[in-house]
Amino acid sequence: MIRALCLNGDCKHAMHVYLKHTASLEKSRYGIAPEILCEMVGGLCKHALIDEAYEILSEAQSGSRSIYVWNTYFDGLVRHPQKTLKGRSVGLLERFQEAIQDMHRIDGIEPDTVTWSVWIRACFELGDWHGAYKCFRDYFAIMSRDVASWDTVIRGLFQSNSSEAHAVGWQLVEEFISISATNPSRKDVSSSTVVVADSRLVETVLLHCFPRFSDVKSTYAYEVLSKDAFKKVVLWIEARVSPQRKISHAIIIGTLLKSGQIRAALDMHQDMIDRQLWPTKSINCMIVKALVLAGSRRRALGSAADATKDAEDFIERRVPKQHYAAAYLPLVKCAALDRRYVDMWVLINRHYPWVVPKQEEEEEAAAAADTSRPFPDAAMYQAVLSATEATADWSENRRLLDKLRHHLDLVCDSGDKKFKTKMVGVYNHYIKKHI
Repeated sequence: MIRALCLNGDCKHAMHVYLKHTASLEKSRYGIAPEILCEMVGGLCKHALIDEAYEILSEAQSGSRSIYVWNTYFDGLVRHPQKTLKGRSVGLLERFQEAIQDMHRIDGIEPDTVTWSVWIRACFELGDWHGAYKCFRDYFAIMSRDVASWDTVIRGLFQSNSSEAHAVGWQLVEEFISISATNPSRKDVSSSTVVVADSRLVETVLLHCFPRFSDVKSTYAYEVLSKDAFKKVVLWIEARVSPQRKISHAIIIGTLLKSGQIRAALDMHQDMIDRQLWPTKSINCMIVKALVLAGSRRRALGSAADATKDAEDFIERRVPKQHYAAAYLPLVKCAALDRRYVDMWVLINRHYPWVVPKQEEEEEAAAAADTSRPFPDAAMYQAVLSATEATADWSENRRLLDKLRHHLDLVCDSGDKKFKTKMVGVYNHYIKKHI
């Protein structure tokens, strides 16, 4: 009942129920159940009633105040750092320290792993990642056996606005892997040196660790990592996620591309194809953009090679036809912005006016592959028309509009309204500028 009242925001009524229940147990030597006390303290903390929560906590019988209840209160302090402690305005860590001292003085309870994890969160809330990391190291003997503690500090380091913190985070990930259990399905917390990763920590590494790898390479801490640190973490992830989970591959491939490891990204892409785990459109487009950017850099350095040749080869050899329009978009846009109009028209006409998915691609594309698709599509026309407008090449802009107009006649004749509506919208938007 107390939980329901607090969830509805009626903390006053909840306190009334709690105090009434407490009064009925005054003569009992057992006092109120710790679970009920925890619900009351937690409910008040959720609504930022920190002083009221402390009053309820401190007035409860000693037997009702467990470390679990105290940790609930500590969590409330961190969630609402702007609130006062016992009527005084003090800093978050100072309030936290006083509360820990109260816990020891009143109940003789020592902080546990959860307590220090909350302290680490408080440090990160204040932007003090050094303090959070120091706390983890100071109490490493007890925190290293708790996977939630590893998750808290690793996630906090990667969410910090510091490439140095990201580098320290990578060091921790590598350290965790080195001491983690070899069998991810077995949970043995009795050992002081073995800890087993759970799904939450795997998600943290995937979503926060990999995307920061390019930042780490620019810091001194990168040299501290082993040479095969990235590969080691990739293998660790692959052993703990479903091989059919495309989002994991997308994150790792994106990280490889950002850190300049295009060949490694291409190898992983090919591995997906070999296992018939067909890469998504977003994965294909990520690689195409990286190849175009790499080609543009080579061109800027004086290379005579075609800036988009590698990207074109990749598309024609590995990308399913239903992704052609999206994959070719960065190429035609790059050509238009560079005023390489011969190349732009070659790309536009390469599969004009349609691409028809192959029979073996239909299962992967499902309903989307049961029809031919216009090439270029509305997004490609939008990109090149915008580029020629930006460079004030109105003659090319007009030629593109004429091409689009003729293409529209073909699309309209096919009766496919899904593509027609978008292409008509692009044409109407740009033709007005020539009137």
